[in-house]
Amino acid sequence: MAEKGNEFSQERKNRLTAVFRTFDYDSSGCIECDEFLAIGKAVRGDEIWTEEKNAECMKRVDTDGDGKIDITEFISFFQMQGLADRSDRRFTALVNKYLAAAVAGRAKYNVANQTVVEGGDFVPESYKICLLYTSPSPRDS
Repeated sequence: MAEKGNEFSQERKNRLTAVFRTFDYDSSGCIECDEFLAIGKAVRGDEIWTEEKNAECMKRVDTDGDGKIDITEFISFFQMQGLADRSDRRFTALVNKYLAAAVAGRAKYNVANQTVVEGGDFVPESYKICLLYTSPSPRDS
């Protein structure tokens, strides 16, 4: 995959890794098609993010074609979109948008898959961790 723009700083890689872990609803180490669908619907809406749109977008991110998105593919996709070149404020706003979508998507995913999270808590530990990475730093102000 050709690279666009600059590479991510370690801090931004950490933030994207936190987003990835939040999207990985079943903690399998990759984002499967049904998880990607739940996130897409949370970000774009049920009418816009269809199963066809999901399959099309999944192919763009899943560069090795195994039907799953791993962390390397995830970070590479965002690098190709030029996120490394965005200001800290814009980058943080985008990360926060995706984290909010991940939480909304998780609720739909859990209901659709009838998943019961231990203790009835739908907010995974990975989401609590990612808050550490997405809280604005003093230089973001």
